[in-house]
Amino acid sequence: MTYDADDDDTMNGGNQRLFNAAQEGTGPPQIHRPRDDVNFFTRSELDKVLADSMAQLTVEEREGALDDLHGIPNRSEVAEDAVSINRLLEELDRNLNDIKKGTFYEQAERNNPSYVTSRDFRLMFLRASDYDPEASVKRIMNFLEIQKSLFGEEMLGKKVKLDDLDDEAIASLKSGALQISASADRAGRKILFVFPRALRMGSLQSELQARYYIMMALSDSEQVQKMGIVVVYYTLEKSEAAKGSRFYSGNLMKLPLRWAGVHICIGNWKAYCIGSVAIYCLPHSVLPKFRIHHGSDMECLYKLGSFGIPRDAVPLSAGGFQLDNRHHLEWCRHRKELERSQSSSVLDAVHSVIVPGPNDVLFGQFRSNAGNCALRKLASSLLDEYNSLTKTLKTRMAQGVIKEFGSLGGRFLKQNSSGEWEEASQVEALRKVAKTFRNCRRNDS
Repeated sequence: MTYDADDDDTMNGGNQRLFNAAQEGTGPPQIHRPRDDVNFFTRSELDKVLADSMAQLTVEEREGALDDLHGIPNRSEVAEDAVSINRLLEELDRNLNDIKKGTFYEQAERNNPSYVTSRDFRLMFLRASDYDPEASVKRIMNFLEIQKSLFGEEMLGKKVKLDDLDDEAIASLKSGALQISASADRAGRKILFVFPRALRMGSLQSELQARYYIMMALSDSEQVQKMGIVVVYYTLEKSEAAKGSRFYSGNLMKLPLRWAGVHICIGNWKAYCIGSVAIYCLPHSVLPKFRIHHGSDMECLYKLGSFGIPRDAVPLSAGGFQLDNRHHLEWCRHRKELERSQSSSVLDAVHSVIVPGPNDVLFGQFRSNAGNCALRKLASSLLDEYNSLTKTLKTRMAQGVIKEFGSLGGRFLKQNSSGEWEEASQVEALRKVAKTFRNCRRNDS
């Protein structure tokens, strides 16, 4: 790619400060401008900065990041060991309990304890933080701060649905500025595309709400939690530069998603130089996951392909000029139907007459009920492990037992004053499971 004389001011003004930061040690060292009379970096200099930064990483850090970028299985994709996960979750709980007083987390516990105290919620953040309990707690706190700033205190610790978005946020959502590709990369990971050309330039709050919704919808998937996502920021027109800067507002990288790789495709040489220096000033542990590509549509698509991102994964027309939102709009429609279906299921459960099934656990004197027998058998098989756990992890195991019955269509049912069956609360179900473990222990002694 040749240098464009129209872009002589590439390193002027604010860009010079980025250059100076790199020279002063806050970014990779050893950058030298080619000529004093021309204010721009050459591609070879930018490549050298990346090489110098990579050299400062340990072998393990470098290989782990590069494996992620190229879709090669690494430590985050291996099978999770139950004992190790329980130990990490226990450490996460200790760290969280030490600092939660007076925080947004404490308020979220009051708003929706069944969600924020659940094993699934904590495990989502543990996976996003590369199984680091301390980093997971920081991410949880940052997440709740973002949630409160975008949706208010009443939504703290609650799952955001389409009905919680205002009209402008819905319009931003449907614009396709941020969308999930219909295809995965060669490692089977979801690809999240950012198209500044589609940003509406309306309320930044509404834009951030739409992005939050899409990214949290991704985080619902256990596969995405384990494998991470690949982000492609695609901006080739000069007119997109101002819009593109809005994408970085709101600290949405702090949501519970692991960014396995980030590709930035830029058609403008000035923007490419600015982006390159900014990226190379990132922490050395993060930098190898970023790649910045400069060129035409065809050149950028070819470079993405070399990292396992196929052409049909990019939602652009054949010529690369028109955004193809068909899959994205279908995704929006599916999400709306899914949430309506879930809401209807909740209402049906409230208003319908419940008839106990074979997998249901019944409160009261129903020892011969098939579901109660299955619960006693499962508790007996887990008793030794249960007895060795701390109180916190015993609760986690009890939650897992409830979830296991739920996966089989089973419920924990109690009779109300009218003799009708109704679902027990989460707390009541936990007490029932704990009591079953205690009874098994007495029978063994």
